[in-house]
Amino acid sequence: MAEFTGESRPSRTLVIERTRARVIARFGPDVVVQPSRATAFRILAELERRHPLFRLSTKRNRDIAERPGGPYGKLRPTRPGEYLMMDTTRLDVFAFDPLTLRWVQAELTIAMDWYTRCVTGIRVTPVSTKAVDVSAVLYQCFRPRSAGREWPRHAVWPEHGIPRTVLVDVEGATGPGLASPPLVPETLVVDHGKVYVSEHLTSVCRRMGISIQPARLRTGRDKGPVERYFRTLREGLLETLPGYKGPDIHSRGECPEDDAFFFLDELEAIIRQWTAAVYHCRPHASLVDPGLPGLRMSPA
Repeated sequence: MAEFTGESRPSRTLVIERTRARVIARFGPDVVVQPSRATAFRILAELERRHPLFRLSTKRNRDIAERPGGPYGKLRPTRPGEYLMMDTTRLDVFAFDPLTLRWVQAELTIAMDWYTRCVTGIRVTPVSTKAVDVSAVLYQCFRPRSAGREWPRHAVWPEHGIPRTVLVDVEGATGPGLASPPLVPETLVVDHGKVYVSEHLTSVCRRMGISIQPARLRTGRDKGPVERYFRTLREGLLETLPGYKGPDIHSRGECPEDDAFFFLDELEAIIRQWTAAVYHCRPHASLVDPGLPGLRMSPA
């Protein structure tokens, strides 16, 4: 089964027959008792748990086979802002470009603080993301967007550095509040996409004193919290919106373009509000405090 890691997916019968032929060639016929077809299929099902070959895609099987055998060192954040993860994904919902008046593929770029799992920057772009869009998401970490006036109270962040016991007319000064917490990142964890290794983003990080930590090639688990956020967003929000087209071509409906639609700015506002009101307030199993075992904590 391990020999087919880099090959096209074989059938179970081919693996069984090739194994039987090797046993006969080495020990001779009628020396080793051959299992029945049903038993051989049951053994393959047990081996599938340790070495996937038949049920997943071949690309996914190769990624699993390349995992390290033992514990592999990873970055362990100890404070907010120590590591800021950024990534871009193509949204599984169609949107409408108000400038070209066309259906477009939308891409989502986010910045997430690894320690608190707070999403500190969000930007939806048409077709493809550019380096200036990534820099704009990074800018939102320093200057968060204002929260919407119709947002629930638990989704709004207080002004940074002001105790809650001080009576300050926040709405009269700066508006209803902040959509995300302010953050000064120290290290930026990115992949090897062109927009993340561009001269524009590199110069921005150099000027702001931010280090860049690239993830390993074809190793999505180096940015696991961001990848998990994308899945939670798809299952918790995108699949309920009009124009949802599914995660791949095999999951697409007949005519998702005929549904009602959202403009790109409307889609970004919906994602931003859902992140603040739902995602930031939902308990995460990975958020733990050694001094308070058993406490369920959320990014907020």
